[in-house]
Amino acid sequence: MPSYLYVKIKEDIKKRFQDGELPDEARLPSSRDFARGYRSSVNTLEKAVKELCVEGWLRRDNRSGTENEILAIFPRKEILA
Repeated sequence: MPSYLYVKIKEDIKKRFQDGELPDEARLPSSRDFARGYRSSVNTLEKAVKELCVEGWLRRDNRSGTENEILAIFPRKEILA
């Protein structure tokens, strides 16, 4: 099974939650800066972020103008189990 970069990014973000690197309600970098940190395209990062939002790991704050801020939310206990 191929290992897609967006899946690796998604798993790394989850691990950062579990290790305490991403506290509850932390504002994450802009998509462009976040993607640069992973050496990926913005589209690849956005795919990972979109899935993490659906799964409840992240949420977007649409009040910040044209750029949607990505906020870390602490995962529900059943996600970590």
